[in-house]
Amino acid sequence: MAPFDLSDLPPIYISATHFEEQELHRFEGQLLRAGANLTYFVTEAQIVLSKAEKKKRAAYDLRLKGLWTEDFRDPGEVRGHNEVNASAISDNKEPPRKRMKRIHDDSTIAVVKIRWFIDSRKANKVLPIENYIVYRGLRIDRSAASALNPPSSPPNDASTILERARADVVGSNNGLTNRRASTSKQRPRFNWQVSGEDIQLPDWVQDGCRYACQRCSPKDSPNSAFIALLTEIRLVRELTNDAVGVRAYSTSIASLASCPFRISQSKTILALPGCDAKIATLMKEWNDTGQIGLLEEYAQDQNLQILKLFHNIWGVGTNTAREFLYKRGWRDLENVVEFGWESLTRVQQIGVKYYEEFLEPIPRSEVKYISSVIQRHAIRVRDANIQLLTVGGYRRGKETCGDVDVIVSHPEEEKTLGLIPLLVFSLEEEGWITHTLTFSSANSTRDQQTLPLRSSPGGHGFDTLDKAFVVWKDIAKSSGPHRRVDIIVSPWKTVGCAVVGWTGDTTFERDLRRYAKDVKGWKFDSSGVRDRRNGQCVDIEGYFGYGGEIGQGPAMDMVQAEKRVFEGFGLAYREPSNRNTG
Repeated sequence: MAPFDLSDLPPIYISATHFEEQELHRFEGQLLRAGANLTYFVTEAQIVLSKAEKKKRAAYDLRLKGLWTEDFRDPGEVRGHNEVNASAISDNKEPPRKRMKRIHDDSTIAVVKIRWFIDSRKANKVLPIENYIVYRGLRIDRSAASALNPPSSPPNDASTILERARADVVGSNNGLTNRRASTSKQRPRFNWQVSGEDIQLPDWVQDGCRYACQRCSPKDSPNSAFIALLTEIRLVRELTNDAVGVRAYSTSIASLASCPFRISQSKTILALPGCDAKIATLMKEWNDTGQIGLLEEYAQDQNLQILKLFHNIWGVGTNTAREFLYKRGWRDLENVVEFGWESLTRVQQIGVKYYEEFLEPIPRSEVKYISSVIQRHAIRVRDANIQLLTVGGYRRGKETCGDVDVIVSHPEEEKTLGLIPLLVFSLEEEGWITHTLTFSSANSTRDQQTLPLRSSPGGHGFDTLDKAFVVWKDIAKSSGPHRRVDIIVSPWKTVGCAVVGWTGDTTFERDLRRYAKDVKGWKFDSSGVRDRRNGQCVDIEGYFGYGGEIGQGPAMDMVQAEKRVFEGFGLAYREPSNRNTG
């Protein structure tokens, strides 16, 4: 019996609310296999599949995602005859697309219970959707609402306001605009088939390598131009709180980055892990027109540009950027300073103060010099056996960096215990550090042990290692820009894990953690490895007894320790320049 087909339905968006991550992955995959035209942007959807059971909750959930609606009533409905109308509309002989047009156009959106898909899958046919609708809304323009109007205030000189912001911190050392989907410019939909023709595939696809840590992702990808466009779309997903879309685009970008040849066939994309008809359609559009219409629309969206502005403030994440715009009505940095300066955290104030300087790229020569200064001071407070490795984008080969990441360690464990405050104080005393943004000695507090199994760190192992995130200023250049510098201290027994955790691009690190969990049954972070079955530390680097093929005894240097981590995972070693997953 042929599976039921959803390809004739309008774009579908999955509301991630109340979904567990793995459950969401499975549900998304089931929809894709059924031919659903999934979108990762709620304003493009006509159907939203949701766990919401109540009308008010469904409408509220749409607002949280940046889509404002009001109750929609079909002009053709007559009181007392709704059931008759619904019955007529639900005639199974009518094609699904036609039925949907009877109750929808591009100005409306329907929130539908996920039970509709589950029941349709069981019945192996597309069931009438009407009986599963929780809420049906008419899209309205949020930009007209008063909450988006900038606060009334007398004219101010922008430079004066920003100068006041700078002066305030001196000496301190401690939705997109909703719019109806265009009916005149519908983006094309393509039904790609992988079978039927020979297509060129990378070796790692044929070998079934699911994880980004199993393959090479060079700095200069043959597909870098297309990847750059997908990266812009991913940023929009991030700014609109679309975690599912961010994850999906990250996976697609990582697959494309690992492809050793320029992809010219859209059907090749469909064979790559994490790439689906959505990505193939964008590739087709780009190949045919030289642009992606979606990005052209985003470029015209004023609210999106404002969100990008706020998101670039150090210390401001997606939720805060959206709060600045949608709750407080701020439209630029001047509004932030004039109306909300006292409500900002100290880190955010510093982020506004040095906004333009933090966005200025750091050349490799300057990264190298900053690292050498930190190493000199680390040796000063300890001894000449201190080792330092510059990681992050610099180690992956980037020509410029957004910040400087360095790992400091020492072969003797007691020499890294309590090192971070001494090192920061030494650099402050000489004038290199002007502000300390974040400081943690949590690893020294727990006697430099690997993070417990049940803890839940985020990002590059936050709170797993001793660290200081600081604002840096070259003492020899009074007019030079301020830089962001991250100093991480790791004990030698797990320094390889720290190097691995702070070198790879985001998706490489995400997939390495997934690989550790799925394949080895381990938990991996920058402070080390633990066995999920018993909570015991895994001496993956052979600090207490090494029997591998990379040297003897404890590692001689950080790179050797890093190679042992790959060896312990059963993975081929990837040079840092091949961990650029985008």
